[in-house]
Amino acid sequence: MIVVRPLGNIREMLGENEIVVPGSGRTVSELLSNLHTVNNDSLKEEKGLSTTEMLITVNGVELSALNGSETLLQDGDVVVLIPTFHGGTEEKFSVPSWEAIIGLVGQLSDKIRASGEYFDSILGIARGGLIPMRLISDLLHIRNLYTFSCEYYSDQPGERKVAPRLVVPLPSRLEGSNALIIDDIADTGSSLLLAKEHAIESGMRSVRTAVLFVKDTSIPRPDFAVETTDSWVIFPWEIYETSIALMKRGIRGEMLVAMGIPRKVVVEVDRIARTRK
Repeated sequence: MIVVRPLGNIREMLGENEIVVPGSGRTVSELLSNLHTVNNDSLKEEKGLSTTEMLITVNGVELSALNGSETLLQDGDVVVLIPTFHGGTEEKFSVPSWEAIIGLVGQLSDKIRASGEYFDSILGIARGGLIPMRLISDLLHIRNLYTFSCEYYSDQPGERKVAPRLVVPLPSRLEGSNALIIDDIADTGSSLLLAKEHAIESGMRSVRTAVLFVKDTSIPRPDFAVETTDSWVIFPWEIYETSIALMKRGIRGEMLVAMGIPRKVVVEVDRIARTRK
């Protein structure tokens, strides 16, 4: 059996997260010809989609390091189909450095300060908002820091649970405060909305939201944001977590490095994965 794992818009075309194809001895090109979209078209013949317009790995190795589209597949092989980085798919990755994050935090703090609004407390959404909260608190001179947790993302990049849920609530002593909720990114906006509603229900006088990145898909919009993106942003504080999840999807080695993940991180995660086998 050959396992095919399509990502992004290719997954949407095929209508499956994973496809098991019987047999071995066929080439990658032949495999694509035998995969059909939800419209019953051959994936290989799909307009605008070919082996030159997507990245393909076999057992974590890119085709360019093998025999290209004529690579022979064997029983047990795992083939991952990755769309090239355009079209706004969730598999378009961005890996900002710590230096870039520091710059974004400074810009976000400037926007908040320029609003003229007064805040006496910062609420960080765990876990993504914790480090930005700590940095912004210094720049805004706010020492009252609190955290609460909303679970939303699954352990697979680009895949989410149906809706966020509050895991760790806020302490009751924040009643009457002017709060600023911090997260790293607003994707659908559901986590921010849940957090804001909970803060208001807790009796806070005013509540605003702030993020480093926001996607066009975020409804509602955060009150403060720095950059709009259509990429899956891999933050420095989650780089190990995301690398492990990507490896589970068959994306490893030079593919991760090409996405911008530091080679030393890839080597360490691969070492850990091997020791756990």
